[in-house]
Amino acid sequence: TKYIEDINETLTISEHDLRKTINNEESVFVYSEHNSTHQLIPIIRALFLSDFDTLEQHFSFELTQQEGRWVLRLNPQSRSLSRLLSFITIEGEDNLLEKTEIVQSNGDRITTTFRDASR
Repeated sequence: TKYIEDINETLTISEHDLRKTINNEESVFVYSEHNSTHQLIPIIRALFLSDFDTLEQHFSFELTQQEGRWVLRLNPQSRSLSRLLSFITIEGEDNLLEKTEIVQSNGDRITTTFRDASR
């Protein structure tokens, strides 16, 4: 596993495209109904916005808690979404979000780790 630290990265998700800027270099990905990305964008937006009403339309939830730590696992409910995603986990401690992980059905993982910069 290779970790990259202190990258200035911005991700903008709109209804029509995804814009990723890393160290002032922008790349744009336009959604198409011919690829699977257009299915994931509302889900990713709901995840970042804590829109559980939208997430409940697509996933079943499993919450585990132990000594202040918690893990929320989202399992896809539809067959079409299951072809794209195996599951999503959201982890934290008390009221702090620490990590999200999107596990794709092909085994690829997108892991985002959050840290408190004031510590």
